Amino acid sequence: MAPKVAFVTGGNGITGSAIIAYLAKHTAKEEWSSIIVTSRSPFKNLISDPRIKFIALDFTKNSKTLAEEMRETCAPVTHAYFSSYVHKDDFVELNTANRALFENFLGALVDVGQNLQNVTLQTGGKYYNVHLKPVPSP
Repeated sequence: MAPKVAFVTGGNGITGSAIIAYLAKHTAKEEWSSIIVTSRSPFKNLISDPRIKFIALDFTKNSKTLAEEMRETCAPVTHAYFSSYVHKDDFVELNTANRALFENFLGALVDVGQNLQNVTLQTGGKYYNVHLKPVPSP
């Protein structure tokens, strides 16, 4: 079986950095040959692993533009982990902005990732409506 190639967005965030750390510390090159990381801002990597490759991408760009920027680096991606996020105080703006980020990302990746097998969309507390009211917990 060919090694997998990870693509982690939001590499400077809590979730993205945790995914990168897990892959770097708990997997071998034979299983995951490459860990491609992106962020709009410069990557603050605290982990030394030769499999980590950084590409600066801005998912507010349309998917065609992104596909051209991603084509060379992201073509071998098999597994993508989307953990990018933009905060907006207004919920409608927040939803619109983050939906656009994901749609632009996914459109570009589907265009360039001929080996793509899985995309994981990271959701946070807003998925459970914690921004609206207390949520019961067992």
